[in-house]
Amino acid sequence: MSERILIAAKAFVVVAAGVIAGPGQAHDGPHGPHMLAEVQSAIAQGAEVAVELTLTNLGGPLVLTGLSANGAGAVAFVPIYLDFAQDVVVSKVLTFGKTPPDHFVLNLRFGVVGDASIPVVTTRGQDK
Repeated sequence: MSERILIAAKAFVVVAAGVIAGPGQAHDGPHGPHMLAEVQSAIAQGAEVAVELTLTNLGGPLVLTGLSANGAGAVAFVPIYLDFAQDVVVSKVLTFGKTPPDHFVLNLRFGVVGDASIPVVTTRGQDK
């Protein structure tokens, strides 16, 4: 009888270890697009910031479907396709409701693959 209890206890420990360790492994590693994003320039002029960034795809095909920043209006956007190891330069103008911040987070949307964020530090251009 005690052998059965010992075997049952060992089986429980093995199953419990699998249940406890399983979820931790399922969330291991990065999620979202496998790419590099580098801000080449971010020039603030009036209420606008002209941003130029280079995206480098490090994984499967990606489609950049939009970008945004808190406090900036919606940006008209045509999807941009990136193949593996391809570099793409993206230039967009963000319009803020008032003087743009000295730094902000630019959110990049890649559809079902997920989103990515990159910090942006602005430099002041000549006012018009």
